Amino acid sequence: MTLFGSYDTGKSSLLRRLLVDSGGDVPGWLTISARHETFEVNDIEVGGCIVRDTPGFAVGASDIRAQNNSRRAMAAVGLTDVGIAVLTPQLATAERDVLKKLFTRGWTAGTMWFVISRFDEAGVDPEYDLAEYRELGDRKVRELRELFELDDRTPVFVVSQDPFQTAGPDTDLSRETWDDFRGWDGMRDFADAFEAVSLSALPGWRHAAGQRYWAAVLDETVTELRRQLADYTARAEVAASGVARRDVWESELDTLDRAAQASLDGLVEEVMRRSWEPSSGTDELQAEIQRTLDEWFTKHEVRLQRLRQSIRKTKERERARPSWAGFASLVATLGSGQDTSTTPAGPAVPQNMSRRSGPW
Repeated sequence: MTLFGSYDTGKSSLLRRLLVDSGGDVPGWLTISARHETFEVNDIEVGGCIVRDTPGFAVGASDIRAQNNSRRAMAAVGLTDVGIAVLTPQLATAERDVLKKLFTRGWTAGTMWFVISRFDEAGVDPEYDLAEYRELGDRKVRELRELFELDDRTPVFVVSQDPFQTAGPDTDLSRETWDDFRGWDGMRDFADAFEAVSLSALPGWRHAAGQRYWAAVLDETVTELRRQLADYTARAEVAASGVARRDVWESELDTLDRAAQASLDGLVEEVMRRSWEPSSGTDELQAEIQRTLDEWFTKHEVRLQRLRQSIRKTKERERARPSWAGFASLVATLGSGQDTSTTPAGPAVPQNMSRRSGPW
């Protein structure tokens, strides 16, 4: 079984309560605080089942740690037999779309559970008005079922795992810590659900988990291939644009070359004609040829320099654009002979697959 949900929904405190109530020891990695404390997927046995505590995922997070936490949590959920979504009394907010996508990935009836956690913080004090507290809980359950279109086969639990923060961050606790609240804290029903899990259902659950795993791998692969296609399409556009500009520049250079050649041919003809005139002295003719050649060279050198300057400015503008960096990186990679393809690894397959050590 895998507990999952956003940061600070009470997953770790819920697991602590299950452990203490079942007579187990709280491991050192299980910490309780208002800060983000869980960064790895950790397993522990509760009542014959392995329960996983996962990092809280953060929708739209930009920092690497938060993204890694979300990826680890989602990978763990994708390979579990029973997923337990832990929500606050406000239910799902920013993570609504992420959860909806997850819930549509082939979960067998009864293998996705919901826990509305920390319900003593919902706004009604059960010690003063228990009826209103329970009415509020029933209303939240209805809202949750409508929000995710859940049928009656989907278990939903309303719990107060540490009423009024009685235990706080402590981990050295006994069952008696919460004895005063057991009449309304909802933990008995939640613990009974663990005990009711049947081994006979395990093969079907494992098959469904395998289907979800490969569906997730395929989804990630398609997403990555689409990203690569969009990336390579953008780079191909940069390359095509560069080729088109090169063709234009080559055409302009060819035009300049033909004009210079034609002008030079005309100059040679004029020199040859004048060389046959009796009045043309050798020194005068040589000076005229030199002057004409200088004018020809200067004229066409200016045109060539203008073309070179235009090419240089265009190249500077193009290389300043964001699209150029990706194109240059691809060219460098191809030039080095490295493989430019990447294959998503998909969620890691767990090594523990028995009832006592399986991903329940």
